[in-house]
Amino acid sequence: MTTFTWCLHPLRQQNTIQPPPPPPTTTTYHHHLPPPPPTTTTTDHHNHRLQPPQPAAIGIRLARGFAAGAQCIRRASVSTGIAIDDHWEQIPSCPRELVPLHTNMEIQQLATGLNHVASSGFVLSTERKVSIDTSLTLLRHAQKLKYVKYWGRILGVNSDYHISQGYSDDGYKAKNFYSVDCIRWSQLPEIHPVLAKSCSKIRGRFTGNPSFEFTAVEMGANPSEESPDIPEEVAAIRREDTKGDGSTIVTTTISEEKRLAAAISSIDFETRIVPRGAYRKTPANKIERCTSFSGLSHHAAGKVESYMHFREPQTLLLKSAVERARLDQGLDFMDSLEDDIPKGCWSIQYQNGSQAVVIRSLLWPGFVFFHSPNSPLFGHVYVGSGQRNNDLIFELP
Repeated sequence: MTTFTWCLHPLRQQNTIQPPPPPPTTTTYHHHLPPPPPTTTTTDHHNHRLQPPQPAAIGIRLARGFAAGAQCIRRASVSTGIAIDDHWEQIPSCPRELVPLHTNMEIQQLATGLNHVASSGFVLSTERKVSIDTSLTLLRHAQKLKYVKYWGRILGVNSDYHISQGYSDDGYKAKNFYSVDCIRWSQLPEIHPVLAKSCSKIRGRFTGNPSFEFTAVEMGANPSEESPDIPEEVAAIRREDTKGDGSTIVTTTISEEKRLAAAISSIDFETRIVPRGAYRKTPANKIERCTSFSGLSHHAAGKVESYMHFREPQTLLLKSAVERARLDQGLDFMDSLEDDIPKGCWSIQYQNGSQAVVIRSLLWPGFVFFHSPNSPLFGHVYVGSGQRNNDLIFELP
């Protein structure tokens, strides 16, 4: 709204309109840097020409521009290149689309996450870190994914498989990719449940050759039972032989690439965990990250019941209606670790002066999860042979 001031001219004695003086020019600096020195020009007294600003002034301007853009990068903390979740802050001076509030770009904080799992012997060389950071960034743009994370490494005889996962949203479903050199990534196929069951019968280490073939031998379905529906691509690699007593022997030829996909799916099903409250379920049954999650307390972070399986609920459906009525429907929609069988299959320890909580799986040796109490930082990594410890029930006290 424009404001006018009425004044009386001393000579003409009549009303005139006088506009207000312009407001003083001020400059506000948001990135806590000292204001730049005024741009000065020098005059060449011989040629009577103005000289351009000195390079120092230009350098200060560029530095201030980079500092302003740096506000759109994270809060100082954050994640591993290993399956890490972290909280990004909203900075008013930056466009909203440049500052996601709760993303999972673990590839951008590989070193931070590795510091938490280094005590378990999981380290990456500088060359590997650079290769993973660059190649997964290109992979995310090529596949049009919301975010990509470095999942871990499955050890082989001749070479190892580096695994990454890409997500299009905050739900459970992920695309799995593998690489031998951390530069070229190939997507793993989806495995049928019947084929995944056959893969679990294979014992022995991975070779490092995706085209290598394994043979799985198992008992077929009883004649009195109804045979499951098997797609054509699965039936093409299965052979059924009937013995004299009427029993059936099924022999399946499985490539190492399919076995690798089945192993990753099995590991994720039993070990992919998140702190309670990190995700919530909307009234539309959509899973999304809770932007208000600020981490578990120091006391709660050391309890098994404070963590949940990031998957479709299994044991939750077995609870009575009275037990489920006591739960928070928005937060307790996944299975809790305290319901896992056998009891004691998780090991929880504080480390780094109680600055982080580390959880290890005894069913899948090589899986490590970490969480920093009172902060939204958490993540996990798996480095192992890809074989389940089926003898754990005999090893527990």
